[in-house]
Amino acid sequence: MNQELISNKINHLIQRKIISGASWSFISEGKSENYYAGVMGAYSPFSEMKIKERLFYDLASLTKVIGTTTRILQLIDDGTLNFTTNVNKIIPDFSHLEITIGDLLLHRGGFPADFLTKEKELLTPDFLYTYFRNYPVREAASTVYSDIGFLLLGLIIQAVDNCSLEQSFQKNIFRPLGMRDTSYFLLNPERALPTEQTLERGTIQGTVHDSKAYKMNTEIGSAGLFSTLEDINLFVSAYLANDDRLFHQALFAKVKSTEVAGRTYGWEQKRGCNGPYLFHTGFTGTSIGMNLEEKIGFVLLTNRIHPSRDEKGFIKARAALYTNYF
Repeated sequence: MNQELISNKINHLIQRKIISGASWSFISEGKSENYYAGVMGAYSPFSEMKIKERLFYDLASLTKVIGTTTRILQLIDDGTLNFTTNVNKIIPDFSHLEITIGDLLLHRGGFPADFLTKEKELLTPDFLYTYFRNYPVREAASTVYSDIGFLLLGLIIQAVDNCSLEQSFQKNIFRPLGMRDTSYFLLNPERALPTEQTLERGTIQGTVHDSKAYKMNTEIGSAGLFSTLEDINLFVSAYLANDDRLFHQALFAKVKSTEVAGRTYGWEQKRGCNGPYLFHTGFTGTSIGMNLEEKIGFVLLTNRIHPSRDEKGFIKARAALYTNYF
């Protein structure tokens, strides 16, 4: 499916009010074609505010690949870590956690998808450390997409880099790539698209939507980054170019060639009309796809959960867009 047809289908989703608006791009050969359509939200004042350049999206789980996975792979690239490094070698307090860095990147660490409701109510940084100190040892784990595993990867980055995730990602990823709009913290929250409206928090705009990040009030490895279409294009362009500001050629090849239960390190391995592509989404309505062989990328950013997370058909439609494009 060509770019014009993809764009027409996105505009149709907006016309049908499946989503209020979207920012999207097609990336190849270091260049991007950017598109903006619709409005920032379903009701006033957002319904009178057009989607435009450099608006901030809550990336939700795209944090896992843009930030956490990338930094872990950099640490593997420079020899600080290895795919087979055990967690307890990095954080001795978690002495019983013999799962490896590779297990966590492949979502095979033995953790559930998320905390139980009761655990979420108790969630603080101290609780998180207690959870990992006491979590039972798991051996042969199946693949379970897990926020908890990426919370642990975030703690590993902090332990190795001896700084916050914001500081680590800025120094090692965002500033080298010129991603000046990507951060856990917004200086201009009014430029952020709203996400969900809840009884507890009202209209969420410019603060993190993810409940774990919100309750812990700190940077975490599974969610929390904000960014713009323009910044994400820089990240995708670097990935497609095997840019050594991220990591070296051998590691790009490792990510590209690995597939375990439909996943590679950090990413999903999907198959489109013309071959495999890397894919990841965020709960708020964000997504990235990259065909590393053809050197093409497709980014689609929405705030599909505004004003509520009621699913109107967007997720199925989005999957079809990516499959048909790649």
